[in-house]
Amino acid sequence: MNRLEYKPFKGLEIRCFKCNKTIHNDWKPKNGCRHPISNTAYRAIVIVPGTQKKRYSKKLESRTYSEAVKECIDFRTDVLNGMYQKNTLKEQAKPQLVIDCIWMYIDFLADVDVPEHMKKRNSEDYIISTRSHFNTYKQFLEAEKINTNLFKVTDVDSNHVGKYFSYLTEKSGANYTFNHRVKVMRALFEYLKEEKKYKIENPFKEIKLKPEKGKDVTVTREDFYALLEIITPTDAVMKIGKSTKRNMYRSWLKDAYKLKAFTGRRDDEIFYMKWNMIHFERGKPIYIQTPNLKINRLKNQYTSNDMDYVFVPVIEELEFLLIDLGLQFYRSSNEYIIAPECTSREAMVTQASKSFTFYWKKLNLNYDIRLKHLRSTYITASEIYSFRQGPKLKQHANYRVTDKHYNDQTKIAEFISKDRSKYRFVVFPN
Repeated sequence: MNRLEYKPFKGLEIRCFKCNKTIHNDWKPKNGCRHPISNTAYRAIVIVPGTQKKRYSKKLESRTYSEAVKECIDFRTDVLNGMYQKNTLKEQAKPQLVIDCIWMYIDFLADVDVPEHMKKRNSEDYIISTRSHFNTYKQFLEAEKINTNLFKVTDVDSNHVGKYFSYLTEKSGANYTFNHRVKVMRALFEYLKEEKKYKIENPFKEIKLKPEKGKDVTVTREDFYALLEIITPTDAVMKIGKSTKRNMYRSWLKDAYKLKAFTGRRDDEIFYMKWNMIHFERGKPIYIQTPNLKINRLKNQYTSNDMDYVFVPVIEELEFLLIDLGLQFYRSSNEYIIAPECTSREAMVTQASKSFTFYWKKLNLNYDIRLKHLRSTYITASEIYSFRQGPKLKQHANYRVTDKHYNDQTKIAEFISKDRSKYRFVVFPN
């Protein structure tokens, strides 16, 4: 027998414990694994219901498919009944090839077999972006005719990094793109050095990052509402290549764009906002207490007591939107504000961004805008509002100290929400 038999079965996979790669029933090498069958084994994985993807895994003893299925079922039963207390650790292999280390690092970012306290909980978009930057590095290796089956992490030196620098300088147009491709390689070698204890240096730190200047672009009221007008099912098909077509219209797009414009929150936070996050005073919505997802991911904060929150004032524009979306009916419910019937929130985030770009191009305006610029528009409007309200009273040399330790964000949100003066906070003034 030259390989293990495999058929799809929930929680069962075949893994090479030499290079830590998951391989299945394809007779060709999977993920670049060329190790003999003696290094592969069946593995069972069980995700515990009701947890944030807490998982147990076990290397199985069986060498036949039928016996592996039985062993997998028994393992799952033990885990779900609370009889399996020990999370079996996989055999720690240290791949030496750069290409293998890249796959190992991507698994780490995706929380594959990562202990609970070390999980990153990165978004799918982040994983995809990271893979694309690694693909650029792999294209460089091919251009240099470097044999990836022989090229080790110990072979990466200043000369090699210098060649990659030249390659990126030629291939990467924007400084932003250049920097991200360098940062990905830095992070890989930092992971190998600090987490996996490889005895190597990080030569990618020798590359100086290029200056980045943010695009100080905001959306005008006229252009924003012109965009909303053309978001219809009509003429909503985007052609990709010669034969692929994709429908860019979704019924919830307008509401999502309005919610982003009137709250200034990041894309993913918009789709995870729920009605019970809205706080009321005397029956009137005052602010939305929403988790700051980016900061919580960075700090690994996932319990309600530990989380950082943002208190978004319910300004007049936002209040009208919430009323239109059914504020009185959904008040205090656990439903999502945007399209509660949709189950895949991450897919909605991606779709919203792509559809925004698609429809914006149809306006044929002389400036380029992406979905993220609605946040810029909101923040700019808030700065104008703060200026109109007069100078802040400074209590510390560094305003961050005052903001973090002394400012009551709920009171600030209440003030902004209740302000209906001629200088009230408006994202799109008439």
